[in-house]
Amino acid sequence: MRFIILSIVCIFICQPVSSQENIPVETANITQKNVKLVDLTIDELKERIYHSTKNTKVIYFYRNSNTCEASRLMNPAINELYLKHKDKFDLFVVSRANKKNKESLHNYLFFEGYYFPVYMIGRNSFRSMFNKLCPDCNHRIIGYSGFFILDSNNTLLNQTNYDLSKDEKIQMLSSYLD
Repeated sequence: MRFIILSIVCIFICQPVSSQENIPVETANITQKNVKLVDLTIDELKERIYHSTKNTKVIYFYRNSNTCEASRLMNPAINELYLKHKDKFDLFVVSRANKKNKESLHNYLFFEGYYFPVYMIGRNSFRSMFNKLCPDCNHRIIGYSGFFILDSNNTLLNQTNYDLSKDEKIQMLSSYLD
């Protein structure tokens, strides 16, 4: 009986702890301090986006819950692109998390190995965020874990929609980083 219990415990311990895909990005020098959460109002975030001088700006709307299938699929790919190309674009990950959920969100990002910055703007609706941050975007077709791509003049270059697969979204974003 003890052998069976030990075998079961070993099976659970030996299973991967994280749901994250293996990402071929060098992360040896990244520590918990690299997880960046910033509390801002929607207007403060808009100022940061509009004052960014990078040629490409990505506004990624992130569902906080690790139960959101779209976020669980997109986050590893967004993280990989961010770590490989952060010198080529500014990434603004927008979260509706509030201050009381900050520690939980920080721990989730750290343990999953995500190092993109997350801007916490409170409980604004996604619709009001879309309208404020990208008035030229088509807000009716964007889904959760979607993004807008802006140029250095804050002109809309492209955006995702709810019909695109993860691979199509990543291919779209990658085309602006090459």
